[in-house]
Amino acid sequence: MEKIETLSLAKINFGLEITGLRPDGYHELRTLFQTINLSDWLVFRLRIENKIRLSGDLSAIGWDESNLIYRAALTLKQETGSQQGVEIEVKKIIPPGRGLAGGSSNAAVTLLVLNRLWDLKLPAGQLLKLGASIGADVPFFFYGGLCFGAGRGDRLEPLPGLLAGWLVLVIPDFTLSTSRVFKEYDAISPSLTSSSKESKIIQFLTRQDRSLFRQLKNDL
Repeated sequence: MEKIETLSLAKINFGLEITGLRPDGYHELRTLFQTINLSDWLVFRLRIENKIRLSGDLSAIGWDESNLIYRAALTLKQETGSQQGVEIEVKKIIPPGRGLAGGSSNAAVTLLVLNRLWDLKLPAGQLLKLGASIGADVPFFFYGGLCFGAGRGDRLEPLPGLLAGWLVLVIPDFTLSTSRVFKEYDAISPSLTSSSKESKIIQFLTRQDRSLFRQLKNDL
């Protein structure tokens, strides 16, 4: 196999509750992740030389090592010692900087596809750990669908069949840095502990009451 083409889905959050600050600098949170049918298109071509090449529309996300596609491929090579190469063509549809996690989705897809294209045979658990080392949202995209997320968002529980329907996605014409958003939140919000407020997300999951779903909010 020398070529694999695949979609890379965006996600939204049905509610996000920040419950505290972790010793590692990340925030403790609870959220409901949901993949949606807005997607990028990635094409992976096996190359003989030991290089990672990116092509396509990368003007909005960069060509350097800050690109999560590149980081995912490099992380996999460092983990396995693989000497194989790849060219990854990116057809970017998901707008960056809008909270849709296109970069994290691209990273997860890259780990999954290259594990197959390079015939590395890494188990799913190892790929999940590599994904978490790249970004907190990356592990979710190994599951997709609807998931409850806790911790950094990387402790995940799939919730198949709980929700179904249509939504209207409104995308602003400006971008926001995730790290800056969290810093601004810390500056204006009181100190939180995991027990400092009642969780609407937990109530919804426990009772599965649609009226509670409509009350879910994003603390950010």
